Amino acid sequence: MAVVGNSHVLTLFEGYPLIARELPGVELTFIARGQHKIGHAVVSRAGVEWPRPGGDLIDRVGRLDATHVFVMWRGSQANIRGLLQQGPAFDVAVPHEPDRTIEPDVELIPCSAVEAIIRGTLDADDELLALIGRAQRGGAMVWLMGPPPALPEEAVRERLGEESHFAGRLHQVGVSAGDVEIVPESVRVRLRTILLGVYRDFAAQHGAGFVPPPAWVADAGGLLERQYWGKDITHASPAYGAVYLRELVEVAGA
Repeated sequence: MAVVGNSHVLTLFEGYPLIARELPGVELTFIARGQHKIGHAVVSRAGVEWPRPGGDLIDRVGRLDATHVFVMWRGSQANIRGLLQQGPAFDVAVPHEPDRTIEPDVELIPCSAVEAIIRGTLDADDELLALIGRAQRGGAMVWLMGPPPALPEEAVRERLGEESHFAGRLHQVGVSAGDVEIVPESVRVRLRTILLGVYRDFAAQHGAGFVPPPAWVADAGGLLERQYWGKDITHASPAYGAVYLRELVEVAGA
Protein backbone atom coordinates (compact mmCIF):
# COMPACT_ATOMS: atom_id res chain seq x y z
CA MET A 1 0.00 0.00 0.00
CA ALA A 2 1.09 3.58 -0.58
CA VAL A 3 0.32 6.98 0.95
CA VAL A 4 0.97 9.84 -1.44
CA GLY A 5 0.30 13.55 -1.73
CA ASN A 6 1.19 16.67 0.22
CA SER A 7 3.10 17.39 3.41
CA HIS A 8 0.49 15.67 5.60
CA VAL A 9 1.91 12.38 4.29
CA LEU A 10 4.97 13.09 6.45
CA THR A 11 2.78 12.96 9.56
CA LEU A 12 1.88 9.36 8.75
CA PHE A 13 5.48 8.53 7.83
CA GLU A 14 6.62 9.88 11.20
CA GLY A 15 3.89 7.86 12.89
CA TYR A 16 4.94 4.58 11.28
CA PRO A 17 7.67 3.74 13.84
CA LEU A 18 5.07 3.93 16.61
CA ILE A 19 3.11 1.01 15.15
CA ALA A 20 5.78 -0.81 13.11
CA ARG A 21 5.60 -3.87 15.36
CA GLU A 22 1.92 -4.24 14.54
CA LEU A 23 2.63 -4.54 10.82
CA PRO A 24 4.72 -7.66 10.19
CA GLY A 25 5.17 -8.22 6.48
CA VAL A 26 3.50 -4.94 5.49
CA GLU A 27 5.45 -2.74 3.09
CA LEU A 28 4.35 0.88 2.83
CA THR A 29 5.44 3.49 0.35
CA PHE A 30 5.27 7.18 1.27
CA ILE A 31 5.61 9.86 -1.40
CA ALA A 32 5.21 13.45 -0.23
CA ARG A 33 5.54 16.52 -2.41
CA GLY A 34 7.00 19.49 -0.60
CA GLN A 35 7.61 23.04 -1.73
CA HIS A 36 10.90 22.28 -3.44
CA LYS A 37 11.16 18.49 -3.82
CA ILE A 38 9.48 15.13 -3.65
CA GLY A 39 10.37 12.76 -0.82
CA HIS A 40 10.02 9.02 -1.46
CA ALA A 41 10.41 6.35 1.24
CA VAL A 42 9.61 2.65 1.43
CA VAL A 43 9.30 1.27 4.95
CA SER A 44 9.00 -2.25 6.32
CA ARG A 45 10.20 -4.22 9.31
CA ALA A 46 13.56 -4.39 7.52
CA GLY A 47 13.99 -0.62 7.74
CA VAL A 48 13.63 2.41 5.47
CA GLU A 49 14.72 2.63 1.85
CA TRP A 50 15.02 5.92 -0.04
CA PRO A 51 14.53 5.25 -3.76
CA ARG A 52 15.47 8.02 -6.15
CA PRO A 53 13.44 7.42 -9.31
CA GLY A 54 13.10 10.27 -11.77
CA GLY A 55 9.89 11.99 -12.69
CA ASP A 56 7.24 13.96 -10.88
CA LEU A 57 4.69 12.76 -8.35
CA ILE A 58 2.32 11.33 -10.94
CA ASP A 59 5.16 9.46 -12.69
CA ARG A 60 6.23 7.91 -9.41
CA VAL A 61 2.71 6.85 -8.53
CA GLY A 62 2.47 5.24 -11.94
CA ARG A 63 5.46 3.04 -11.11
CA LEU A 64 4.08 1.82 -7.81
CA ASP A 65 3.35 -1.84 -7.25
CA ALA A 66 0.56 -1.20 -4.77
CA THR A 67 -2.94 -2.60 -4.44
CA HIS A 68 -4.16 0.40 -2.43
CA VAL A 69 -3.12 4.03 -2.92
CA PHE A 70 -4.23 6.56 -0.31
CA VAL A 71 -4.12 10.17 -1.47
CA MET A 72 -3.76 13.15 0.88
CA TRP A 73 -4.38 16.21 -1.27
CA ARG A 74 -5.01 19.80 -0.30
CA GLY A 75 -7.20 19.19 2.73
CA SER A 76 -6.15 22.10 4.92
CA GLN A 77 -8.68 24.55 3.47
CA ALA A 78 -10.72 24.51 6.68
CA ASN A 79 -7.63 25.00 8.82
CA ILE A 80 -6.16 27.82 6.73
CA ARG A 81 -8.86 29.74 4.85
CA GLY A 82 -11.31 29.58 7.72
CA LEU A 83 -8.91 30.56 10.48
CA LEU A 84 -8.37 34.32 10.54
CA GLN A 85 -11.46 36.49 10.95
CA GLN A 86 -10.83 39.14 8.27
CA GLY A 87 -14.37 40.30 7.62
CA PRO A 88 -17.80 40.24 9.25
CA ALA A 89 -18.44 37.52 11.81
CA PHE A 90 -19.98 34.52 10.06
CA ASP A 91 -21.38 31.08 10.68
CA VAL A 92 -22.48 28.25 8.44
CA ALA A 93 -25.98 26.79 8.16
CA VAL A 94 -25.75 23.00 8.24
CA PRO A 95 -28.68 20.58 7.80
CA HIS A 96 -28.09 18.56 10.97
CA GLU A 97 -28.45 21.65 13.20
CA PRO A 98 -31.71 23.24 12.00
CA ASP A 99 -32.70 24.67 15.40
CA ARG A 100 -29.37 26.27 16.28
CA THR A 101 -29.64 29.89 17.45
CA ILE A 102 -27.64 32.39 15.38
CA GLU A 103 -26.55 35.73 16.83
CA PRO A 104 -28.26 38.67 15.04
CA ASP A 105 -24.97 40.32 14.00
CA VAL A 106 -23.52 37.13 12.47
CA GLU A 107 -23.64 36.60 8.70
CA LEU A 108 -25.10 33.16 7.97
CA ILE A 109 -23.59 31.39 4.96
CA PRO A 110 -25.52 28.54 3.30
CA CYS A 111 -23.85 25.15 3.49
CA SER A 112 -24.17 24.87 -0.30
CA ALA A 113 -22.01 27.98 -0.82
CA VAL A 114 -19.15 26.50 1.18
CA GLU A 115 -19.55 23.16 -0.59
CA ALA A 116 -19.36 24.88 -3.97
CA ILE A 117 -16.11 26.65 -3.06
CA ILE A 118 -14.42 23.48 -1.82
CA ARG A 119 -15.74 21.37 -4.68
CA GLY A 120 -14.51 23.98 -7.15
CA THR A 121 -10.94 23.64 -5.90
CA LEU A 122 -11.10 19.88 -6.47
CA ASP A 123 -12.86 19.90 -9.86
CA ALA A 124 -10.34 22.41 -11.22
CA ASP A 125 -7.32 20.48 -9.95
CA ASP A 126 -6.03 18.68 -13.04
CA GLU A 127 -3.09 17.24 -11.10
CA LEU A 128 -5.36 15.56 -8.55
CA LEU A 129 -7.51 14.06 -11.30
CA ALA A 130 -4.40 12.84 -13.12
CA LEU A 131 -3.02 11.36 -9.90
CA ILE A 132 -6.22 9.39 -9.22
CA GLY A 133 -6.47 8.24 -12.83
CA ARG A 134 -2.84 7.14 -13.01
CA ALA A 135 -3.11 5.05 -9.84
CA GLN A 136 -6.34 3.46 -11.06
CA ARG A 137 -4.84 2.55 -14.43
CA GLY A 138 -2.07 0.80 -12.52
CA GLY A 139 -4.72 -1.46 -10.97
CA ALA A 140 -4.80 0.08 -7.49
CA MET A 141 -7.85 0.92 -5.43
CA VAL A 142 -7.60 4.64 -4.73
CA TRP A 143 -8.75 6.30 -1.52
CA LEU A 144 -8.95 10.00 -0.71
CA MET A 145 -8.02 11.07 2.83
CA GLY A 146 -9.25 13.94 4.99
CA PRO A 147 -7.52 16.63 7.04
CA PRO A 148 -7.13 16.53 10.82
CA PRO A 149 -9.67 18.29 13.04
CA ALA A 150 -9.10 21.97 13.70
CA LEU A 151 -6.95 23.06 16.62
CA PRO A 152 -8.59 24.86 19.54
CA GLU A 153 -7.96 28.60 19.69
CA GLU A 154 -5.53 28.15 22.58
CA ALA A 155 -3.22 26.04 20.40
CA VAL A 156 -3.70 28.27 17.37
CA ARG A 157 -2.51 31.35 19.23
CA GLU A 158 0.54 29.49 20.54
CA ARG A 159 1.61 28.80 16.94
CA LEU A 160 0.20 31.71 14.96
CA GLY A 161 3.19 34.03 14.87
CA GLU A 162 5.68 31.22 14.23
CA GLU A 163 4.47 30.08 10.80
CA SER A 164 5.59 32.06 7.77
CA HIS A 165 2.24 31.74 5.97
CA PHE A 166 0.27 33.27 8.81
CA ALA A 167 3.00 35.72 9.78
CA GLY A 168 2.84 37.04 6.22
CA ARG A 169 -0.94 37.34 6.29
CA LEU A 170 -0.85 39.14 9.63
CA HIS A 171 1.74 41.56 8.26
CA GLN A 172 -0.49 42.25 5.24
CA VAL A 173 -3.47 43.17 7.38
CA GLY A 174 -1.34 44.97 9.96
CA VAL A 175 -2.43 42.96 12.98
CA SER A 176 -0.30 41.19 15.57
CA ALA A 177 -0.70 37.51 16.36
CA GLY A 178 -2.00 38.39 19.81
CA ASP A 179 -4.67 40.78 18.55
CA VAL A 180 -6.03 39.02 15.46
CA GLU A 181 -9.52 37.59 15.66
CA ILE A 182 -9.82 33.86 15.15
CA VAL A 183 -12.88 32.29 13.54
CA PRO A 184 -14.83 30.66 16.40
CA GLU A 185 -14.00 27.02 17.09
CA SER A 186 -17.55 25.83 16.41
CA VAL A 187 -17.54 27.47 12.97
CA ARG A 188 -14.21 25.91 12.06
CA VAL A 189 -15.55 22.51 13.11
CA ARG A 190 -18.56 22.98 10.82
CA LEU A 191 -16.33 24.01 7.92
CA ARG A 192 -14.28 20.82 8.28
CA THR A 193 -17.45 18.70 8.47
CA ILE A 194 -18.57 20.20 5.18
CA LEU A 195 -15.12 19.64 3.66
CA LEU A 196 -15.16 15.95 4.61
CA GLY A 197 -18.55 15.54 2.96
CA VAL A 198 -17.36 17.18 -0.25
CA TYR A 199 -14.26 14.97 -0.31
CA ARG A 200 -16.41 11.87 0.16
CA ASP A 201 -18.70 12.83 -2.75
CA PHE A 202 -15.79 13.81 -5.00
CA ALA A 203 -14.05 10.49 -4.35
CA ALA A 204 -17.19 8.49 -5.14
CA GLN A 205 -17.72 10.38 -8.40
CA HIS A 206 -14.22 9.44 -9.56
CA GLY A 207 -14.35 5.78 -8.60
CA ALA A 208 -12.35 6.20 -5.41
CA GLY A 209 -13.08 5.53 -1.75
CA PHE A 210 -12.81 7.89 1.17
CA VAL A 211 -11.15 7.26 4.54
CA PRO A 212 -11.61 10.12 7.03
CA PRO A 213 -9.42 10.34 10.13
CA PRO A 214 -10.77 8.26 13.04
CA ALA A 215 -13.58 10.18 14.72
CA TRP A 216 -12.07 9.73 18.18
CA VAL A 217 -9.04 11.94 17.43
CA ALA A 218 -11.45 14.83 18.05
CA ASP A 219 -12.87 15.84 21.41
CA ALA A 220 -16.56 16.27 22.20
CA GLY A 221 -16.52 19.67 20.51
CA GLY A 222 -14.96 18.36 17.31
CA LEU A 223 -11.48 19.83 17.91
CA LEU A 224 -8.23 17.90 17.75
CA GLU A 225 -7.40 16.17 21.05
CA ARG A 226 -4.35 17.61 22.81
CA GLN A 227 -2.21 14.46 22.43
CA TYR A 228 -2.47 14.85 18.65
CA TRP A 229 -1.51 18.52 18.38
CA GLY A 230 1.38 19.08 15.99
CA LYS A 231 4.06 21.74 15.97
CA ASP A 232 2.12 24.02 13.64
CA ILE A 233 -1.48 24.96 12.92
CA THR A 234 -2.24 22.68 9.98
CA HIS A 235 -0.32 19.47 10.76
CA ALA A 236 -0.94 16.97 13.54
CA SER A 237 1.57 14.93 15.54
CA PRO A 238 3.24 11.58 14.78
CA ALA A 239 0.84 10.02 17.31
CA TYR A 240 -2.02 11.20 15.10
CA GLY A 241 -0.22 9.89 12.05
CA ALA A 242 0.08 6.48 13.71
CA VAL A 243 -3.64 6.16 14.46
CA TYR A 244 -4.61 7.33 10.97
CA LEU A 245 -2.10 4.96 9.40
CA ARG A 246 -3.51 2.10 11.45
CA GLU A 247 -6.92 2.95 9.99
CA LEU A 248 -5.55 2.84 6.44
CA VAL A 249 -3.88 -0.52 7.02
CA GLU A 250 -7.18 -1.92 8.26
CA VAL A 251 -9.03 -0.57 5.22
CA ALA A 252 -6.43 -2.18 2.93
CA GLY A 253 -6.76 -5.48 4.77
CA ALA A 254 -2.99 -5.62 5.17
